[in-house]
Order: sequence, then C-alpha cells, then structure tokens
Amino acid sequence: MTERLKGVIELVTGGNRCIMDMVAWHIDPSEGQGGFTPHRDRHFGSKDDELVKDSFKPDGTPKYCTCWIALSDATPDNGCLYVIPQTADPGSTLGDGLSVRDPNAIPADQWGLRPGPSGQPIWAPNSNAGLRHVRAVPLSPGGLVVLGHRVLHWGSQGRAESAHGPRISFSFASAATGFEDPYIRSRGNLPYPPLKLRMAFASAQMISYSDRFAIPATRFRLYVKHFRRAQGHFRRRYRERISCAIEQREG
Repeated sequence: MTERLKGVIELVTGGNRCIMDMVAWHIDPSEGQGGFTPHRDRHFGSKDDELVKDSFKPDGTPKYCTCWIALSDATPDNGCLYVIPQTADPGSTLGDGLSVRDPNAIPADQWGLRPGPSGQPIWAPNSNAGLRHVRAVPLSPGGLVVLGHRVLHWGSQGRAESAHGPRISFSFASAATGFEDPYIRSRGNLPYPPLKLRMAFASAQMISYSDRFAIPATRFRLYVKHFRRAQGHFRRRYRERISCAIEQREG
C-alpha cells in the first residue's frame, strides 16, 4: 500500500518519503475501545520551542507527515479522527513551551499544553469556547487524510451501540531526507521486506507502542524474540529506541 501511494505522498508533502513508521488499528467501541488521546506525532520535549521551527521546510510544509487511511467507515458514531486547526493551536508552529510556562500567555480559546489537575501536562483550551475549534474527520473506506507532525489530533471514543461496527484503519509516516531515515536499512529489503524481517518489524512496532496497549507478557516476549532475530536490519536509532522500550517494560 505504501509503495502504491508513494507518488501521492511525495506530491502532497513536497517530497517526503515513507520511513516505515506504521500502525494498524481495530477499534471496537462495543468493547469500550478508543483511539489515542490528544497528541502531536512529533514533539521535542523540553526543546520544543527551539526545534519546532527546523521541523518545517522553508515553504512551511512539514518535514514529517502521517497518512491515515480508513479501511472501514470512520465516523463520529464509531470513532473517527478529530483535529485542532492551526489557527487555534499556536504551539503547532511556535512550540508548546509558552503555554507550559504560563497557561494564560495565549488566548483562553486557543489550545495549548497546560498543567492538568494531576500536575501532568494535557492539551486543552483555557475556556469552553476553545471546544468550538474541534473538527471531526470522518472517512469512508479507502479515504485518507495526511496530517503534519504538529497537528494536534486524537481518535475518539465511539458509541458502544454504533451500527458501523469497529473502526479499522492503517497509518504510515513519511519524512524529508535527513529529518528521519527509514527504520529498515535498505540493502535490497525495501520496499518489500522478506517475511522474517516483516515479522521482526511488526514485533518492533508493537514493542514501540506497548505503553499504549495492554500486551500480555507471553506475547511481548514473542515480539522481543522476533525483533532480536533481525535487529541488525534496523537503523541504529530505531534499534536503540526499541531496546529502550524493552528495558522499560522488563524493568
């Protein structure tokens, strides 16, 4: 799929290419499942204000984008994407440091990263008026949307009685050369990696997102086993990230 969409992605992103950051979704609202909570696909932590500018090209297009594809109906009823437009989210281009340091530094109806009730930062407006900026992104099967790395977005909690059934989708990321490299070393393995490497990569992705999913210990160990069998095929930074996630899980 990513190979077939290569030309489209390069056109709409100004030349970004797939880096193999992929996630598949099966969200069943009847089981109480929902998508990820509000987030940016790329955030630079304490250096956000410093680094965010360089994550855009001179013409303003993002150096990292995510292509999100609906494989089933994705509606407000069974759970679709929701986004905050850039006009209501100053941190998307300026960095989130200002709203963290001073929650009142940006208009109350603008979204920002602010201290939550528990002390943990949450993305939220300072007034109910900010909720009017929320935009739903419903899609039919085969429809897609491309999001820049700084777009604040989330997957909603669908209605348990939804007649649309589970929301099934697939996403993959693309990046400008030099911003982020493909996770898999080329060596003739791209664009269609052999089965052993595909299993290792799928396992690595599950490990990477294991803090967001309830993965049984036996299954997690299986993912680790497959990843380590082929870890030499992955680029160093990705390999280190997965190894770090394993250490955090295993303690």
